[in-house]
Amino acid sequence: MVADGERLKLGRMALVTQGQDTNKLIDVMKEVLEVSLSYQTFTKIAAAEEVEMMVGKTSFALQEKNIAALRDLNNRVKFRGR
Repeated sequence: MVADGERLKLGRMALVTQGQDTNKLIDVMKEVLEVSLSYQTFTKIAAAEEVEMMVGKTSFALQEKNIAALRDLNNRVKFRGR
């Protein structure tokens, strides 16, 4: 992941679910992946203007509405540092 030019290594993703999604007119394969990250890393992502992600060989940029949703979530989080 790259947030405003800073590479953030999040580590290995874990497979949560895998299967076929038949809610559409065609069958598609669907995987849900997850990765844990620190609150500090999350705030860097939420504060960034540009965020690019890479999962395997596939890379994509988050859209402004995605980043705005992360900012909104961050504004709702009550975090107590240690």
